Amino acid sequence: MRTVKQLINNGKKVYVKLNNSAIGYRFLSDAQLEGFTFSGGTEPFSCRPDDVMSISAIGEISFLGRAGRTVYATANDLIVKVDYEK
Repeated sequence: MRTVKQLINNGKKVYVKLNNSAIGYRFLSDAQLEGFTFSGGTEPFSCRPDDVMSISAIGEISFLGRAGRTVYATANDLIVKVDYEK
């Protein structure tokens, strides 16, 4: 199985689909073990997962707001999407 760091593609932001809460918590746990944080240094496992989150090459996890969700839904050829369950 790939690591969270291996999902990052050429320094670009990667959108990670989390199909259910179990997968979401596994993603947050894996990300925390690999040193990822939310901005401000908040540890991943102290938050609830959402159905889609993003990770950046600098080791930050982000929730998606309205603009991020619009990009995720419409810019299929311009962004990197990963289904974490696979």
